[in-house]
Amino acid sequence: MLHVGWDPAAVALWVRITARVSAFVFFAALAAAAANRRTPIRARAPERLLVAFLVLHTIHFGTVVALAAASTGENIHVRGGWPLNLTLAAVFYLGWFVIWRVWRDRARGIVVRRRLSILADAGAVAIATVFLQNFASYAAAAPAFGIVLVIGGGIVAWYLLGIPRLVPKGRG
Repeated sequence: MLHVGWDPAAVALWVRITARVSAFVFFAALAAAAANRRTPIRARAPERLLVAFLVLHTIHFGTVVALAAASTGENIHVRGGWPLNLTLAAVFYLGWFVIWRVWRDRARGIVVRRRLSILADAGAVAIATVFLQNFASYAAAAPAFGIVLVIGGGIVAWYLLGIPRLVPKGRG
């Protein structure tokens, strides 16, 4: 593995910063999507925030690769190695595309196939869950993460409450 002269601790700080900024923008997108399901005020806001999230999370992935270069790949090795991490990155980008397409079509009033809609909503909740799990791991040591965890969980619940029922009322 290539080793560069960067300080791994400094690069790791940038990994955390980019992840947290990315999470903030993702939760803003999720909140905008939840709000638009109730009252479509700014129909393109969720879509635009989701694009900003993609850019920011790609920058985050770049910092993860920089940390791998600074630490001779230790950060990748302890998280399952390159094949697993590259597979997860590919799944992330595919999932992002599905979410983006569904949110874009909803904003334009285009009917979205039920399976694709369910897949996009599950993907959005899965991404949120990854962020929430990370916040939970820090909450005991830093109570501010507990606040972020509660707010993020509330946004996920708001988003889920806005999903159209899969079973008609009175039948399940």
